[in-house]
Amino acid sequence: MSTLGELIVGLDYRVLRFRDVPIIGIGYHSGRIKSGEIFIAMRGERFDSHRFIAEAVKNGAVAVVVNEEVPFDLPQIVTDDPRKVMAELAVRLYRPYLDRITLIGITGTNGKTTTSYLIRAILRSAGLTCGLIGSVEYDDGISITKAHHTTPEIIDLLDLIKKMVENGLSYAVIEVTSHGLKLNRVKGLPFPIRIFTNISRDHLDFHKDFEDYKKTKLSFFIGLEKGTTAIVNIDDPLGREIVQTTEARVVTYGIGRGDFRAGDIQTTDKDLRFLIIEKENSIPVRLNLLGQHNLYNGLAAFITGRSVGINDQDLVRGLGSVSIIPGRLMPVKNDQDLKIYVDFAHTPDALRQVLISIRAITQGRVIVIFGCGGDRDRGKRPQMGKIATELADLAIVTSDNPRGEEPLAIINEIESGIEKDNYLVEPDRRKAIMKGIELMKRDDLLLIAGKGHEEYQLVRDRRVPFNDARVVEEVLRCSS
Repeated sequence: MSTLGELIVGLDYRVLRFRDVPIIGIGYHSGRIKSGEIFIAMRGERFDSHRFIAEAVKNGAVAVVVNEEVPFDLPQIVTDDPRKVMAELAVRLYRPYLDRITLIGITGTNGKTTTSYLIRAILRSAGLTCGLIGSVEYDDGISITKAHHTTPEIIDLLDLIKKMVENGLSYAVIEVTSHGLKLNRVKGLPFPIRIFTNISRDHLDFHKDFEDYKKTKLSFFIGLEKGTTAIVNIDDPLGREIVQTTEARVVTYGIGRGDFRAGDIQTTDKDLRFLIIEKENSIPVRLNLLGQHNLYNGLAAFITGRSVGINDQDLVRGLGSVSIIPGRLMPVKNDQDLKIYVDFAHTPDALRQVLISIRAITQGRVIVIFGCGGDRDRGKRPQMGKIATELADLAIVTSDNPRGEEPLAIINEIESGIEKDNYLVEPDRRKAIMKGIELMKRDDLLLIAGKGHEEYQLVRDRRVPFNDARVVEEVLRCSS
């Protein structure tokens, strides 16, 4: 426990009605505030939690962070940026837990989830304890829960870290999104190891333009504490910019260049084998994952393990122990020996990379089912249509979380980038999957892209249960 005075000492805040009250926690949901907590009132596009300050006070809030003075007799921190203040106060409040765990942060457009799973496996193979916070799950060392946000609000993130420490974990691997960076969800957190995977077009509905997206990713590597290690993909242009900009100790990786390189690459429909080359040394590695894009993820995970002192034998064993990443080029098992995969690829570059990867291991046709999210970056829609029809033999364009838009309107924008006639349109995603399976011939491969591990379809204001892999299983069961 701390007092309000201890939490704000040295910070330049405008504080009204100050009293040095004991603080046991911080919260941003008025209905969940407990006695002795600070309530953070925030304004968003669709909400203003200043309207719920009375409820927070009734539930025991002893101080508030607000955009403007409010008519309540309790300490008030008045600021233009409540999220920033929330982060600064939270990091101070949770410092005893942060001092007892090593945080490993991964940022980039693609590859964060796979890299995080590989790192966790490597650490565990060496007998180390590790939790995980990412787009698929939150693993606190005892329980695993489905993720709500890839990078949660900083209070929720710190609560997870606290549980990890209480459960005896020494490491936490955390996916750091551009939303998380922009919204101060990781501000002030000590990440002694920071990883950059790659960058390509994404989230331009949230960022004003690609330059803002780049700067947000770059910010994760600026103003770092002494002793921080940055593990950077040198094949990516932003990676090269990070190398020139960051104050951290840099370790680079890539295919043809870098401190650690991949060589003698062999891909099959079951695994990926290659050498990790470090100066004059070569370490043979087998990943039980598909796709050459996973070379980068494997390299980043390997270097991370090296950075915490793990020997090569445990590194190689850990990399080889992972065979399934939920929703990442994940095979759907079936009795008909059909090659059907589900993948989260929902950006132009991710779709391109996964289609190139599966083309290399497919003897027959490549069929892809995909769509684009509604109320999100419209500019990527024609790009994805062009990529899908150029790299697959047949594309089936369908719905993928249409939200408030009409599915056919989204599909029309996807079609505007298509220059070939090797595609079909089926707005109903279940029917599209049925059609894709129906059209499969011997040696064909069906890729269902966009949703990956997701358990729902967002339609208007409804969250409709839907999982691509489960739908495949249902379709095959009905057809057998």
